[in-house]
Amino acid sequence: MRYAQHKCIAALIENKSLDKKSVLNDMGTRHGCTRTVLLVGTWAIKAPSCRMGLTEFLMGWCGNREEAHKWAHRGMWPQQDLMCPVLHCWLLGLVLVMRRAEEVEYEELNNTELEPLRIITADLHSGNVGRLDGRLVVLDYA
Repeated sequence: MRYAQHKCIAALIENKSLDKKSVLNDMGTRHGCTRTVLLVGTWAIKAPSCRMGLTEFLMGWCGNREEAHKWAHRGMWPQQDLMCPVLHCWLLGLVLVMRRAEEVEYEELNNTELEPLRIITADLHSGNVGRLDGRLVVLDYA
């Protein structure tokens, strides 16, 4: 493992704001077509899903890699602040760690709020839009 990965893991583990009890109470999972997301504290950990077979697993793996690539080159996106931040991508994209955004009721959002997000992705639905630091962000932009 590279030094940068060790440093990132140590920072995640040594985060003083984390309390084991609150992290355990704030856990959950979400399942998409090609990826499974483990929600732990302030992180969303994405991994390819094995539930549907090899093809979907590979598509999930590619999705992780694509999101990591888009985040790494976010300067090319005029609406980069509408993308949920990728904190790290390990094992050639098998594990992607993002900041966890607050869930929002998609049905309560108006077209004016959603229109800028359509530049990032056309796949807007309740599981793909969240609120982070007070602003709407796209959670899956692969």
